[in-house]
Amino acid sequence: MDLASQASIRKAAAKVTGIISKLDILVNNAGATYSSRQWTAEKIEIQFGVNHIGPFLFTKLLFPLLEEAAQESPQGTTRIINLSSHGHRLSTIRFHDCNIENKEVPPEEKPFSPVPPAFARIQDDGYMPTIAYAQSKTANILFTLYLQEHLKNKGIISYAVHPGGVNSHLGREHDEEMEDTIAKTSKYWKNPDEGASTTLVAALDPALNVCGGLYLADCQFFPCADFAKDPSIAERLWSLSEELVGEKFTL
Repeated sequence: MDLASQASIRKAAAKVTGIISKLDILVNNAGATYSSRQWTAEKIEIQFGVNHIGPFLFTKLLFPLLEEAAQESPQGTTRIINLSSHGHRLSTIRFHDCNIENKEVPPEEKPFSPVPPAFARIQDDGYMPTIAYAQSKTANILFTLYLQEHLKNKGIISYAVHPGGVNSHLGREHDEEMEDTIAKTSKYWKNPDEGASTTLVAALDPALNVCGGLYLADCQFFPCADFAKDPSIAERLWSLSEELVGEKFTL
């Protein structure tokens, strides 16, 4: 499945629906980061498109399978897990500039400041790679928040997860300055198995059958930025996401 193509997402969802009749757990784990401007097939900024809009659409298309599982399973065991990052703290949702073209935005949409020079980069075309990534990771948490608020009576729970600093190929486009700056954001870098641990807790731990928080890191609930847990921003993002996939996602 290509998360940068809504046609590919729809094809994948249709294939899944043709194979199984219910889905107990959906983990939206795949994501990407880019150093220069790229677009999805629908002309959405690629980090926002791949990291949020793609999983939003995939979840929407598979939601009937999740509902079916929830009807047959104990309360809270059917779950939607969304992979985010502590990097979300650098930017809220830029509703006035969601494609990151360095347009003027109101004060509440400006990125966190000050940040290391590598994170503050602005390309010649106005693209801000780190801010684009941060916006998409904030979207993952707000998506989770909206799901939590609207699925309370359906037996489905959603959690957002920071996997930690994980040695992977996610940053394969980073130059040396960016690599060094990112390396300083974590005291310990996990291998992929360690990086999956918090996701597995969020997806499987019976202690979380009753929702007790929004965002997890190192297998525990962890604070996220205030803007990432604002219901009004979550509502606006949901509407924008529906607009970008061209259909309503009614829970």
